[in-house]
Amino acid sequence: KKTAYFTVGHDEMFWKNAPRDDEKIDLAKKFLEGLNFKTKELGLDDGLGNEVPEDAAILFIVGPKKPFLPSEIRSIQNYRDAGGSVYLMLEPGMEQVDTALLGLFGVDFNNTVMATDKEKGYAYVTGGLTDRAFVATNKFSSHESISELAKRADQLSMVVPTTGAISEVKDHPGKYTAVLKGMPDWFNDLNGNYQFDKDSEKRGSVDIAAVLEGPAEGGKNWHAVVMADATWLSNVVVLQVVGNQGFFAETVGWLAQDPSIGGEQESEEDIKI
Repeated sequence: KKTAYFTVGHDEMFWKNAPRDDEKIDLAKKFLEGLNFKTKELGLDDGLGNEVPEDAAILFIVGPKKPFLPSEIRSIQNYRDAGGSVYLMLEPGMEQVDTALLGLFGVDFNNTVMATDKEKGYAYVTGGLTDRAFVATNKFSSHESISELAKRADQLSMVVPTTGAISEVKDHPGKYTAVLKGMPDWFNDLNGNYQFDKDSEKRGSVDIAAVLEGPAEGGKNWHAVVMADATWLSNVVVLQVVGNQGFFAETVGWLAQDPSIGGEQESEEDIKI
């Protein structure tokens, strides 16, 4: 069996003791176990300050709110340099943007929540203005990591609630490819009122997810998926949105270098959460 490790100790989303349904990811855990992955937690008490275990097929970092310690950053860097695969999901609301962690993958993070006022551009949740942050997009690239999903962009979309935005840092040895972008009507909701303020806010597409790869030891390559949102994988969202399920399946297959994971997804008509 392959082993997927999930970091703990930084207020990540997790399958145990999550205070809210939108922070629980036990459906993702069950999905991985259905693909013959073992799932384990990895924190300081489990040795993260020393190393990422050699049997780690994928290291998941899901919505951390607190920064990693320097010893943990070194362990993740060593894992990367040995040809490891990392799935990093960020989330607005971090105490501070963990620049050391982001720097390992050549990514910058804007943790301002994106929103849209376009009718049918967001998921219906409460019927109020806050729904505008439950943005939906079908702007998939044709990269091999999501090739099946990209073929069905006219049928499937992803919901990425309260997402921020990522961008590429210059002069990084890895290759950055945006695979999911926001819609052109989105805006950075600086004051959190869910309404576009033309004097201070900007509309436009932003990068929501990117795949990265770079040279590692022994002629290998390291691989990473970095997302500007983590809530998209929570039980309450991923259960309802087929596009989210397909994105997770395909990107996990790409990170594990296993093309049998992923495949075709059924289409969905309406997104309701």
